[in-house]
Order: sequence, then C-alpha cells, then structure tokens
Amino acid sequence: MKKLSLPVVFSQNDPTWKNTLLGFNSAAPFTIGNYGCRLSCFAMFAKAIGKDTNPAKLNDDLKATGQFSGGGNLNDDNCLNAVYGDVKVYYRSQKYEDLVPDSLISKIKSLIDEGYLLIAEVDFYPSTAVEDMHFVVIYGYGDNGEWYTADPWTGTKILLSTYGDVKRVLYRVFCYDRKLATEEAMICLPASVNDGNVKKATQWDKIVSYLEIVTDPLNTLFEDAQRVVAGFKSRITDLQTRLTNETAERENREEQVSRLKDRLTEEEALRKELQEKLTDSISKVPAIQTVYEDRIKVLNGQLDQMGKEKGELNRTIQTLKTQNDQLMKNQISSLTVADILVLLFNKLKTIKLK
Repeated sequence: MKKLSLPVVFSQNDPTWKNTLLGFNSAAPFTIGNYGCRLSCFAMFAKAIGKDTNPAKLNDDLKATGQFSGGGNLNDDNCLNAVYGDVKVYYRSQKYEDLVPDSLISKIKSLIDEGYLLIAEVDFYPSTAVEDMHFVVIYGYGDNGEWYTADPWTGTKILLSTYGDVKRVLYRVFCYDRKLATEEAMICLPASVNDGNVKKATQWDKIVSYLEIVTDPLNTLFEDAQRVVAGFKSRITDLQTRLTNETAERENREEQVSRLKDRLTEEEALRKELQEKLTDSISKVPAIQTVYEDRIKVLNGQLDQMGKEKGELNRTIQTLKTQNDQLMKNQISSLTVADILVLLFNKLKTIKLK
C-alpha cells in the first residue's frame, strides 16, 4: 500500500465558485460546478506542490494565459505549464476505449511509487454504453486492489471502486513532473477498530477543547479534565442553590405583590364607593340648600312678624300701664278716710300673716 500526500481536496461544487462560469463561457449551465472537474483536479495538484490557488483562481489564471478554447475546453493536459513554468507533463497514457490493460495498472502503481500524482479520465456512469467524462485524482493504492482517489464532484476522498471496476472505469491517466511526498507510515488496523480509535481521539479532543483546557488536547490527562469538570459541577451546585434561594425569594415577592394587589383592589373599591357617595351628596346639596333657604325665609318672616307683634304688645302694655296708673290715681282721689284705714288694716294683716 502507498499513498501520496494530498493536503486539499477541492470540490467543484463548493458554493464559493460552483456558479462561476468555466473559461470563456458566457452563460449557464457552463459553470465550474457542472463542468469543472478537470480544472479542480489541476487545482488539487497545484495546491499539493505548494501553489496558492483554488478552482476559481486557477480558472482566472488559465483564462489569462489563453488556455481555454471553444468556451470552456482546456487546450491540452500540459496547460498548467502556461500558468506555472516549473511544471510540465511527465507521463501521458493513451486513451483506451475498452478495458484498460494490466500494463497500465502496473504503470500507475510504479508512478505512484515514484511519487507522481495521477490525474485520471474516468467514466462517471460506466454502466452506460457511452462515456460520461469525468476527472479524478489518484493518489495511492492498497494491497488488495484499492485505488485511493480524490473526487472533485463531492470534494472527498473515495475508492475508485465507488464508480466500478478499475479496468472498466479508467480511460487514461497523465501526470506532471513534480513529485509528492509519501504519507507517514501507518499501522493497519481493522476498519471497525480504526473508526473507533478515530472517534475516541476526536471526541476527546472536542471534549477537552470544549472544557477550554489550555494544554494540548491529546496530551491532556484525565485528572486535568476531571478537575475542570469538578469545578463545573461545584459551580452548577452553587448556581442551583442560588436559583433555589432566588426562586423562594421571587415566590415570596410574588405573594407580597398579590397581597398588595388585593389591598389595592379593596381600597380602589372603597374609594369608588366613597366617590359615589360624595358625588351623590354633592348632587343633593342644591336641593337641601334650597329647602333650608326656604325654611330660613319662613323663620325670618316669622321673626319679623313676632317683632311686629312684640311692638304691638309693648304698646298695648304701655297703654294698659298708663290706664292703670290713671285708674289708680282716680281711685285714690275718691277714697275716704275710712276706706284708707281699711286698706291699711288689710295691708298690715297681710304683712303679719307673712
């Protein structure tokens, strides 16, 4: 088994450039997303040898150097040489219309062993009679006939067998003269074990990063993570206690507010009742005032009448007094000595009796 280092797998359907017109095309559907598989493979190789590029940028560079014809057709396999003068085609196979021979399979392996990344023309739908042209990057092979491939349609690394048998799927391959480094040696594990280890490693990395432990995630000890979690648990306990206390205080305040609302309702009802009584009383004041004013007028009239009667009475009394005095004078002048003696005698008797 051997794999070459392929740091980036570009997808022609990346939202950043999928709708960009390919080459000199002027309208859809001739976009990178629909027809840019070969361009994306070139960009992957260029990126692997250290060029600062991507499908959209390389599309512009190839346009600037006139490497498109008929709208979006690249001139030839060596078009990268026009953009990067330090690369040129190193090997190019013929195109096979039938099953590719074993000799080509052997040549592909030897080229990969030497460090050459291969760009392969394949059949997107090998089950049909006609070729559905597609391009992928072959960067390695396995001990059991696996071919490790970078597919620009999905932007992922897949096995070429995803499309079908290699001899049926392949049409041709070519490569540039720049070699790539081999991936670091790997220990072969059963797929289930490897997937489990990857999951554990990535999950531990995520957990440690999530806990914001500053040390290197892969070298973080369980005790370090445990202390952080213990701190979180303690903080949670404090917050729960605080929440309980604040909930009780809130409920107490709500009860006080409820009582105040009830009191306010009662006072509002009382105020309304008093307001109604006051309004009713005020409405009766004019009538009562009228009644008392009429009564006062009557009494004033009675007082005036009594004053008049009093004056009449005083005059009558004065008249009677005058008449009485006159009578007394007249009576005394007509009394005899004997009458006077009788009156004196009766007066003395009266005084004696008292």
